[in-house]
Amino acid sequence: MQGSKTLRSWRHFAIIGLCLALLYVFGVSSLKSHPATLDDWDSIKHLSTSQNGPINSIAETIESVIDKTRQDHAPGYFVLLNLWSRFTGLDLFTLRLLSVFIGLFALVCTYRLALSTGKPETAMDATILATFIAFVVYYTYTVRLYSLLPTLSIAVLWSYWRVLSTERQVSRRLWLAFIVSSAAILWVHYFGTILLGAVGVYHLFFASKNRRWLQICLAATVAGLLFAPWLPVFIEGLAGRAVPASDALSFFESASALASIYTNGLPLLVPVIGVVAAANFRLLNRSQQYILIVVSTIFLLMLIGNEFAPLLIARRIRYTLILALPWACALAIGLNRVPHWRFLRIPFLILWIAAFAAYSRSDQLLLYTNWLTLNLHKTPPYQDLLYESKIDPEPGDYILSFHPDASVYPAVFQYYDQFLGRWSGLNHIWVNSDGQPAVQSSDQNYGTIESMAFWKFRVWLVYNPEQTDLESMSSFTAGFQKYYKSCGRYLEKSKSVIELFGPKDIPCKMLTAAASSSLHIHYDNGSVLRFISVELHSDKLTVYLWWPQTMYGDYAYSLQIFNQDGTKVDAQTDTVITDIGFYVEDIDVSSLSAGEYDVKLIVYDRQSLEGQPGIIFGPQHRFQRDVEVGRFQIGG
Repeated sequence: MQGSKTLRSWRHFAIIGLCLALLYVFGVSSLKSHPATLDDWDSIKHLSTSQNGPINSIAETIESVIDKTRQDHAPGYFVLLNLWSRFTGLDLFTLRLLSVFIGLFALVCTYRLALSTGKPETAMDATILATFIAFVVYYTYTVRLYSLLPTLSIAVLWSYWRVLSTERQVSRRLWLAFIVSSAAILWVHYFGTILLGAVGVYHLFFASKNRRWLQICLAATVAGLLFAPWLPVFIEGLAGRAVPASDALSFFESASALASIYTNGLPLLVPVIGVVAAANFRLLNRSQQYILIVVSTIFLLMLIGNEFAPLLIARRIRYTLILALPWACALAIGLNRVPHWRFLRIPFLILWIAAFAAYSRSDQLLLYTNWLTLNLHKTPPYQDLLYESKIDPEPGDYILSFHPDASVYPAVFQYYDQFLGRWSGLNHIWVNSDGQPAVQSSDQNYGTIESMAFWKFRVWLVYNPEQTDLESMSSFTAGFQKYYKSCGRYLEKSKSVIELFGPKDIPCKMLTAAASSSLHIHYDNGSVLRFISVELHSDKLTVYLWWPQTMYGDYAYSLQIFNQDGTKVDAQTDTVITDIGFYVEDIDVSSLSAGEYDVKLIVYDRQSLEGQPGIIFGPQHRFQRDVEVGRFQIGG
């Protein structure tokens, strides 16, 4: 008997370990590939205005929440995210990793709550079910509070039950767990009031009225007082919450949506399990009844509340995640009362996992995660620019993307353009409802198809080949390709293609050599020269220069040639430094006699003609006026 119990224990731990490993893989595998979303950006902007900028203080983060999102939630998660970012930085990968770790902890808590029923098999089933809820898994790799919310929901339900059901004296740790988790869920999201309300309903109508009952009431009061400092902001936020009542789902639509979301698109499972649970309710133990009552109450409170205020909106239904993991426990309890469940378990779990895989790719999930409304599923694969080892855009480069019918959502465009600061600009071209090319640009100077004729910079072309046929878009064939040529495809996947393009008058070898050049000249006026190459072609000297940062017309450069005696010869060129990008100069050297010559570069103020000082990075050599940038020889 003991050996059988030990074997079962090891089997359970192995399955729970596998579930944790799978959830970790689900999360980590999406940290880099998953495009930035509105949820990500809405969280990050509480931390800083730039990926390379300073992280806000805790007070500044709280103030940001008050200013931007007080009508929806309190600052608890964002304070935690702020603390996390101080150790990990502001990269999207590491910020999302916090949600993955919270999700893993949530899975452990789910197991603990289900185990409180005294049924290890139920606890195992609940953990497996929770691991494969597509809506929950999605939020384990998003920088948002929606992995913390279900975690705290489970923590409140578990700690309340332990405090209520423990026959001996309750330890201080349990009291603290109940008080802190109850206060924390309010500090994370206002929907926590619904979960606490459901616990309150159970406590009022079903719990034994004794001294412990009064102590729990007192502990709940303490938790409420811990939220009191935020109460004025909470009230002000509710008063200013402007959501049209027409946006809310109807009673039937809400029930149908919740049933679909938390069953991976198998909504009939809810009434079936409801009937089974009701028929066997008297056969269940107290903890099983507690979980079923609380889950049912949460469900009903959300539906009833939605009849009085627009709480449940298809694109914002993620707040209902307070229901997700308690529902997994309730579902496991109901399933274990199904006749012959021992033989049906494996077929059902196979069905559940298959439904999870299908729902993860469904339009329904896109709708309920707000992707469909914002067209986030049509966002070009910019993420691959950040995390593919072969691709390393320079600060002077531009990113160009195409899509046949969708723009990039403005907040997402802002994240990839302004917040990251990894490149000079971002352009996105699509076809509008009138059938005309439209351009979304970070720089109005480059915001038209016609402006491509004057582009001088390297361009990384990014698109999803499953959604975008470049050859069918005139903005690409008759526009971009007219002035630019491909210099190599750096990435080719089913949903992501990235190519490097350059102006047609710049050899591709110059584009790639520029990126690997160790030359960095930073002028005191703010201009930056990233690359320069000198090539002799018969009687012509060709000089390629790459200016990733300029002062747009305030300065000019002069290329001058000197013989070995240090005497300037009659062969030079002067050019105004306007836009960023590549410049090509052809200097006639047909009149020069045989010998070696040095090429020097001088940047000067166009008004005063004063030469500009700077520093050559690498050797850290400072200069006052001219820099030797090349040498060539004429004759033998």
